[in-house]
Amino acid sequence: MSQLFVIGDTHFGHRKIWSEFEHEARPFNSQDEHDEALIDRWNSVVKKRDVVWHLGDFAKEDCKNVSEVLQRLAGRIKMVLGNHDNGRAMEYQQGGVKLYGPTKLSGGVLLSHIPVHPSCLGHRFKVNVHGHTHSKRVQLREVGLIGEVIIKDDPRYINVSAEQNDLTPIPYETVRGWIRERGLSDG
Repeated sequence: MSQLFVIGDTHFGHRKIWSEFEHEARPFNSQDEHDEALIDRWNSVVKKRDVVWHLGDFAKEDCKNVSEVLQRLAGRIKMVLGNHDNGRAMEYQQGGVKLYGPTKLSGGVLLSHIPVHPSCLGHRFKVNVHGHTHSKRVQLREVGLIGEVIIKDDPRYINVSAEQNDLTPIPYETVRGWIRERGLSDG
């Protein structure tokens, strides 16, 4: 039986993602070490028949070994392209990846790379599972009873960027559990 997984923002071949921008979540000393760790973590949970929704920024634009990386990853990949996937569509497709735009799953779940505007959530889409924001989450700002500003995570958004889940794809069943805990599911 196959499983469904989600992840975003692997950024294969992107030196600055581990050396400057996200070094705390990606504590590596070389590009090879970074990319090998991502492949190992992916393959530690994803099996051949599994499906992985990759929510964009699979690889940096100038990554030279995308086809090699794709061959080494277990499972079948469905991808919503991200802002760093420019000019890679044909290469991804030749590597067996199925490409999609933002995609609605059952229960009003929208998969996208960049978080959608809050006005898009409500009746048609209840939850936005996304990437793009790496270590950050979409937040709400509310005013408390005595005028204080309260900042908290917006429960309608679930960030599956690699930094959020130890650089490892997470089972969609886990995401569905989070949606139920937040009271945003149909059942």
